Amino acid sequence: MTRLSSLLRSDSRALRWLRFLPWLAFALFVALPAAAQERAVPPLTAHVNDTANLLSPSARAQLEQKLTDYEQKSGRQFALLTIDSLEGDALESFSIRVVEAWKLGKKGKDDGLLLLVANKEHKLRIEVGYGLEGNITDAFSARVIRNVLVPAMRAGNAASGFDQAFALLMQKASGDDVAAPEGVADREPRGRSSGPF
Repeated sequence: MTRLSSLLRSDSRALRWLRFLPWLAFALFVALPAAAQERAVPPLTAHVNDTANLLSPSARAQLEQKLTDYEQKSGRQFALLTIDSLEGDALESFSIRVVEAWKLGKKGKDDGLLLLVANKEHKLRIEVGYGLEGNITDAFSARVIRNVLVPAMRAGNAASGFDQAFALLMQKASGDDVAAPEGVADREPRGRSSGPF
């Protein structure tokens, strides 16, 4: 009798596990397409990674020199990444994956910064390392996007926008008392460090 009862118990355990099988299949069905939509992170090749070709070669070289000089002077690593498209990925999750893969900033200080441009989607994001969050707030980043980068991108002058934005961000990261740039776009919602152009 004990053998029969143990067989029945093991069968009931198997039946309980079989009840979870459809839920497991559903979870995989939902999760796999989401994972498949993650855009690959391009390799870090320089401070300026203009894969969308928004900058002329001379503007790219000039901005690269500016960011290189800033890193040598301050130790903080700032980078620009322009991409053609997010390819269905979310801007925020992609930017986080980029900074994690690129390891911007000094180890232990986390004082790096990424300016990300998704050209097709007309989206911009400034991702700030924890070591800079005291100086470069989300509100300041949002105003740089709204009042410097968006107008420059809309006018077709990405180089000027990137140059001005990095100049402001570098000053703010250094602890300088820099007023957030003001503009007509200040009537839009505040506090986001990403936005459309």
